[in-house]
Amino acid sequence: MNTELGGTEQVPLNFNVAVAPFPKNNAGDKGGYAPVTTDYMSIAASSKHKDEAYKFIRWLTTDGSLVQGKNVPSWNKVKTEDLGKIIDTILSGTKTPEKVDKASLNSVLANSKASAIVPPVSYQAEVYKAVNDEFEKLILGKQDLDTTVKNSQEQVKNIIAANKK
Repeated sequence: MNTELGGTEQVPLNFNVAVAPFPKNNAGDKGGYAPVTTDYMSIAASSKHKDEAYKFIRWLTTDGSLVQGKNVPSWNKVKTEDLGKIIDTILSGTKTPEKVDKASLNSVLANSKASAIVPPVSYQAEVYKAVNDEFEKLILGKQDLDTTVKNSQEQVKNIIAANKK
């Protein structure tokens, strides 16, 4: 999202953008939980260059993440005071960075709480497909919401049961 926030050649930004904080779960919370994604990296057991692959992955997930200027790294050497410079670098790669309210983006990124990252189960693709298939029926008017929820829950329960070890 950050790399396209200031517009691109394909999707130019013709208006000003401010970033709002994530909604709070409870009124007394400081802030809401932000969705978190991650990329998993690994080295194949059959790799003939394990040490080199490890060194590359280590670079990519530390200094390399800063060099790329595409994301705000979760690397613990990156401090909150570095955020403004990182945002400037990311936005500088967009077509119209001046249209982005950097103060609001900085505030949201600095104050959002990350939800826990849970590695996906081996059958995650099956779950996504089952839920997507049921949702498709809903949006195409082939079944109502209650049936969609009931069928999705039943199918996911069956997938989990079939994959228990």
